[in-house]
Amino acid sequence: MNSHQESLRRASEAVNSVRIFPDVAMRIREVANDPRAGVRDLARVVRVDPILSLRIMKMASSATYGAGRAPTDIDGAVRRLGFRALRDIALAMSLGSMADGSEEGRALWEHSLAVASACRLLVPVADSRRRESMFLAGLMHDLGRIIILQRDPKWFRATAECLDDAELCEQERSHFGWDHAILGGQCLRSFGISSEVADAVHGHHTKRHLSSAYPGDRAVLTIMLAHELCGGQADQQVVESDASVALGLDRSMLEAVYAGLPAEIKRVRADFGCSSRPLPPGPGGARSPRRGSRVPRGLRPRR
Repeated sequence: MNSHQESLRRASEAVNSVRIFPDVAMRIREVANDPRAGVRDLARVVRVDPILSLRIMKMASSATYGAGRAPTDIDGAVRRLGFRALRDIALAMSLGSMADGSEEGRALWEHSLAVASACRLLVPVADSRRRESMFLAGLMHDLGRIIILQRDPKWFRATAECLDDAELCEQERSHFGWDHAILGGQCLRSFGISSEVADAVHGHHTKRHLSSAYPGDRAVLTIMLAHELCGGQADQQVVESDASVALGLDRSMLEAVYAGLPAEIKRVRADFGCSSRPLPPGPGGARSPRRGSRVPRGLRPRR
């Protein structure tokens, strides 16, 4: 067994040793994945949680999920969203609740919302068929970090100032036997999320995906680039980054994404019921909790 396989084994053990997601999210997953279940079955589960019900109604009324008259009840919201989308939304809202217990957790959640927003804007350029899948992958890319924060907050805070992601992942592997990307991917697989999303989360810190030998890994590259855009890297670093080059995106394309990012983040935050408190520095609040607040000024639209 090589070191990567051993990391996967240990991450699987960690996932199986603790109930990560709340009961309502697990029940929604079960019903959504049951081919015999209908709209009323899923709506019945959603109604158990009043806060989730309210947010599902708000999400279903969002322009993201279609125009026309907003649904007036949970059954209508389930019909509009669809089983798979509702399952993914319940998972995402669970992550937001998990992160809400500390300042570090809220910073991770804000960063995840920003990366998801950037993924959604990048995907029409890279591969329009995967827009919402990549939004979910961006939202979940730091799931492993949020779990680490819950399980071992003291260790999390001691490593919060790592210089870069490679060093952070190395320290995680040394301490836990897996890193947060591997753990996040395994959690999503256990929840029944598509392999495309789980693999993208698993591989978003893995440089092997930049090789031409892996042409199908555009999902991973999209998360990498969104992470760079939201991490405060200088503009030329983003333009010349391995991920942007591998995706074939030039400066004008990245400028267009950057120009739309603040509005997209604001809309996504509203969809997820985030408070109106001031955002951290960055393009609409897109600052990584592990990096400084430098903004890629050169990617702002030219006047």
